[in-house]
Amino acid sequence: MFSFSNIKVERSAGDELVIKIRSLIFCFFIMIPIGLACLFLLVSLYAPFSINFTCNKNLSQASSVISCRLVKYYCWGMLKKERTTFTNSLQSVIEETNVEFLKNPDYEVLVLANQEKIKIANNNNYNYELWKRQSQQINDFVENDKLTSISVGENNASFICTTIYYIVILIAIIAIIWSVKINLKYTLTKKTNTLSIARYNRFTQTTREISLDEIKNVVLEKSEGIEDMTSRIVFKLKSGEDIPLTSWLDSFDGKDEVTKCIRQFLK
Repeated sequence: MFSFSNIKVERSAGDELVIKIRSLIFCFFIMIPIGLACLFLLVSLYAPFSINFTCNKNLSQASSVISCRLVKYYCWGMLKKERTTFTNSLQSVIEETNVEFLKNPDYEVLVLANQEKIKIANNNNYNYELWKRQSQQINDFVENDKLTSISVGENNASFICTTIYYIVILIAIIAIIWSVKINLKYTLTKKTNTLSIARYNRFTQTTREISLDEIKNVVLEKSEGIEDMTSRIVFKLKSGEDIPLTSWLDSFDGKDEVTKCIRQFLK
């Protein structure tokens, strides 16, 4: 658990001291879905969610022209990358590497159009046998004049994977919204001789009043943590009760100055 905090001290003409603290607390369990969502996002930006390659022949011209359109969807279909090519010659090939060292070789599915190489897919798409068949279908389409169009491709994500992705994203959004936001207001008033404590979060509000005469001391407690030193400001009451003004998690500086300011006010 960790916290982002800021503190503001306001003092009127000697009669009132107001201390306002705003904290945004994150728990480690909140960071888990956020981390998973970021991981899913990075993977989805690297590997295409789906690939579609379509070709059409224009047989009305003396030399048939083939128009090819390659569309790749990333980030679960939210981003699209598109490319269109017109060519008189077309050939699909699969280039394999590391065949001797890997059970499933690295490969790239390429289309040669007017001596230009267009990469359709690679081993990020995993289904080698599918692309091997589809590569042959592209070559059959080129050689068979009766075929005027062809469409090949692959959808990499199953329904279960897609559902898990959106669930993780939803949980991450909810976790950010529901991160604990706390506002504290301490009002020390000499006229009424009271310390008023108001605590607000997203759902509740609590208030408490204590006589200034009950305050024995204001101290800055320090604790040697594993990584670094943490501290908090505490009201020590004559009854033996401790009322923390700040928590160990509060990350702002200047706690020494705030403690001295409160002590000076209580004199």
